[in-house]
Amino acid sequence: MGLFLGIASLLAVARYFGASRDRDFFVVAMSVVTVLPMLVYGSLNEIFRAKFVHIRETLGLEKAVISARAAIFCISAISIVIIVLGEINAKTIAEFFLGAQLSHTSLRLVTLIRITLPIIFFTQLSAFWTQTLNCFNIYFIPEISALFSNVINIVIVVLLYNKIGIFALVFSSYTSAVLLTAVLVFIVRKKIPGLISLRIADIGGAKPYFWAALPFMFAYGIGQIITVFEKKISMGAGIGNVAILDYAQKLLSVPQGVIFSVAASILSPALAKHCANKNTADFTHELSSFYGFIFIVFAPCVFCMVFLPVELGNVLFAAKISVREIHTFGAVVMIFGFGLLGVMHYIIFSQVLVAQSKGLVVSIITLLNQAAILICNVLFAYKRGIQGLALSWAVWHILSGFALVCASGFFNKSHFSMILRLCGLYASSFLALWGINSFLPPLTDVLKITVDFIIFLSVMLIMMFVLRFEEIGNTCRWLLKIDIRNK
Repeated sequence: MGLFLGIASLLAVARYFGASRDRDFFVVAMSVVTVLPMLVYGSLNEIFRAKFVHIRETLGLEKAVISARAAIFCISAISIVIIVLGEINAKTIAEFFLGAQLSHTSLRLVTLIRITLPIIFFTQLSAFWTQTLNCFNIYFIPEISALFSNVINIVIVVLLYNKIGIFALVFSSYTSAVLLTAVLVFIVRKKIPGLISLRIADIGGAKPYFWAALPFMFAYGIGQIITVFEKKISMGAGIGNVAILDYAQKLLSVPQGVIFSVAASILSPALAKHCANKNTADFTHELSSFYGFIFIVFAPCVFCMVFLPVELGNVLFAAKISVREIHTFGAVVMIFGFGLLGVMHYIIFSQVLVAQSKGLVVSIITLLNQAAILICNVLFAYKRGIQGLALSWAVWHILSGFALVCASGFFNKSHFSMILRLCGLYASSFLALWGINSFLPPLTDVLKITVDFIIFLSVMLIMMFVLRFEEIGNTCRWLLKIDIRNK
């Protein structure tokens, strides 16, 4: 459901706002909202769940809750400081992205930055409360709240676009953030007593989290610098390029976000528990079954992004942007589709290594990955535009994902065989679809996407059953596990 609502939300925004200057400004303003806190404490997101589980298993629940409360208190205090500094320096930030003195038109960017900055406080609270709930096998309540927020966002954009323009997106962002925060306050107070309190927390209890996150901080900092350069390069490429890149990234973030959510909320706590109990057999089985599950479930997403990017663009924008912009969007989406294969490995095996208490290895590989992307962007992307940004991202995530697999110890003979089987399944399904397509008449974009999706999925499932892929059973077990935990 989250997958479809995410696509519906993207569709609504693209249909109403297209690739306009106002949309560019909104994307830059929301990037500021994301980048500033991530520069300071973004690495905590990488280790928070695993560290909470380790503290709970070794020191007890009470100590774990006290330390988590201290960490969240520190995060909230830092967020307020970031908001104040951002409000003071909004003009300087806008001038940096625009690369020139502010004009009357570009002053709207300053306004958007100042209006959106307070969202940081709500989003960060919600993020860490949600992660804490995940450690208690509570998954569905925050997700359901997010689903309702997406629905409200779509309604607000449809109803208010003609009245307040781009500020409809600002209003919908606030509505989503505040609603989720309010729901989580009620749930957390009920499910985890002591995590929310009006008393000032003992900040010394936050030390385990910040020490565990320390190896990741530099890499996360480079990651945010990359985001800044992406927006600056896109702004320099002309009106609409920031928005086009953002739409492609939003499309990528739908499957990527689901993979990260499932890996971080379900796989990571389970693996951390197996590691704490030194249960190697269950650890290996859990990881293998999850790996096969992710590759099978998200095969259709890779297929659509690689083989139908222009059709996706035509459906998404409905003639709201030019043919040239559609083809630019299609090229970026295709590159992201190939990169998604690397991201699957990157996300899964980052969680694996964190659960194995090998955070330093993850931080080194992440640092090298981010540094390589940054260098490529600086040297080549200014000439290649947003396609160059997408290509450097995809190539280095594929290489980094492979490096993380090797570092985890997963890359043995049996697992290599499973990877070859899955890759063979992808390739044979793509070839079969290509052969069938050669006999089909020309179709409309919507019909072509629908028909090709059904054919690809059918061919893949038939081959899995004929060749007796054991990953079928693993996929069913994971789907059942997610369903049971959501209940």
